[in-house]
Amino acid sequence: MAQIRPLESGHPDMARRLTKRNINTLVAGIGTLAEPTWKQVVKLAKRRLRHGYSRQTLSSHEEISAALAARKVEVRQSHKVRHPQAIKETRTALLARIDSLETEVARLAAHNETMEGQFAIWAYNAGVLGIPDHRLKAPLQPVQRDYSEADT
Repeated sequence: MAQIRPLESGHPDMARRLTKRNINTLVAGIGTLAEPTWKQVVKLAKRRLRHGYSRQTLSSHEEISAALAARKVEVRQSHKVRHPQAIKETRTALLARIDSLETEVARLAAHNETMEGQFAIWAYNAGVLGIPDHRLKAPLQPVQRDYSEADT
């Protein structure tokens, strides 16, 4: 008679147990769910743990159930706190800020292009006039404020 061997732990047909580390990973992930449902938790488990667990398996762990319940309450309360008018005003203010920043970026880009053109002209003229690099890079001379033509 053939001997029956138990399935090895690495066999694909055998269900994997949820370790404490896996449960903690799921609990942390549940806190990021925009739509906290068991269906989303199952999808999260498949994505993060690379193994499909049933809803019943996941709900049998108190930490996971508690995290999902807490997230549901959090999402419900965040929807209550929001005021549609305030969101609309905030959005309008943010769009105005984006427009002003885009305008400023365009202005600075144009100014930068102008300055690069000016520097190219200066570099060409310095080369034509034979001004060496060490003279171009020399620090500015101090201003003599006490000197006047009358002192000579």
